[in-house]
Amino acid sequence: MRLYPVRYLCAHLSRASIKILLRSFWGRLRREYKYQILLEPSVFEQRYAWLCPYQLDFDLLQQAAEIVQGEHDFTNLCRRSTEAESKLCTVYESYWERADYKLIYTIQANRFLHSMVRMIVGAMTEVARGKYPLSAFKNLLGKNDRPMQVYTAPAKGLILWSIEYKEQLS
Repeated sequence: MRLYPVRYLCAHLSRASIKILLRSFWGRLRREYKYQILLEPSVFEQRYAWLCPYQLDFDLLQQAAEIVQGEHDFTNLCRRSTEAESKLCTVYESYWERADYKLIYTIQANRFLHSMVRMIVGAMTEVARGKYPLSAFKNLLGKNDRPMQVYTAPAKGLILWSIEYKEQLS
């Protein structure tokens, strides 16, 4: 397979192709991520899911997921270096589900900040293992000071599941 420099490829794109590429980047309406946590070791999924070393309370995870739904300021649940002017995001769906030997967190929102999903999952697991109360997690969703230290879950469990566009691309 031969690789071509970007300038070569850009010179050969038609205007219609460029419009499609720009619309696909700027026309995103909502995105959906999934995060997988293994409850027991799996040779087949160890590269794509986090093997959590703690016992987690599934009911607390579900309660925390419900708190995330709606419009919130995610200043405390993203990297400090995030340059976005506004850290307000609208979360449409947020829930946990159990599979055979893993937990899967699904979150759908209008936009995501740097490390936002991983920090949400990390904070939820800290609550679900009993380190912090649910009220401390609830206080993270706002501009006030961090009421708890936020753990960032490993990247290997994160999957971009789907992207919904404002209009269908042709």
